[in-house]
Amino acid sequence: MVLGWLGLRGKRPILAGMSIGFATCLKVFPGLLLVYFLFRHRRAFVAATLTMLGLIGMGGAIVGWQSYRDFYHAGRFALMTFGGSRHNISLLGIVARNVGEHLGWGLYRTTPTGMAMYFGIGVSVIGLFLWLLLQKPLLPTGTLASVDLEYCLVVALIPLLSPVSWDHYMCVLLLPIISLSRRIMADQPDGAPVLGLAGLLM
Repeated sequence: MVLGWLGLRGKRPILAGMSIGFATCLKVFPGLLLVYFLFRHRRAFVAATLTMLGLIGMGGAIVGWQSYRDFYHAGRFALMTFGGSRHNISLLGIVARNVGEHLGWGLYRTTPTGMAMYFGIGVSVIGLFLWLLLQKPLLPTGTLASVDLEYCLVVALIPLLSPVSWDHYMCVLLLPIISLSRRIMADQPDGAPVLGLAGLLM
């Protein structure tokens, strides 16, 4: 994901798209950046899509298409069983712990009602982000500052909107935190913004 960010900053959308396409095939959740690419960086979106199709086709040809079916069923079982775990910090985890079926040992089975709520809230959050993205921007479009802000906002949403987010997924927030810190220290190196940043890090 860092390569994707660097590609956009360096005005190399093909590199950015290929990086995110590869990352999505590895871990799935970076795919949220594809929505951002579709609306803001079309060449990166095309590159990501072609990269994913190529890798998916290569995987199917090498290990067989049945592997994708097996992955789907294994992932669905894990999601329905562990989606409500107390260690899942995502939106789905919050929903499942409140409306899911309690299994004991800190586990809650994700119910159809919980999944519907998760999808409804998740789509609303993405829709709000896209609405803000397409409004008059706070920063000039295409500048390094605007790329940093938009990209980091999407990355910050990943732990929330990914169906399962364990504690170690929080490392993806390092990029938004570093970017925010650099901007605050460059614009207002003292006063309330620095205190706010310190509180956020705590």
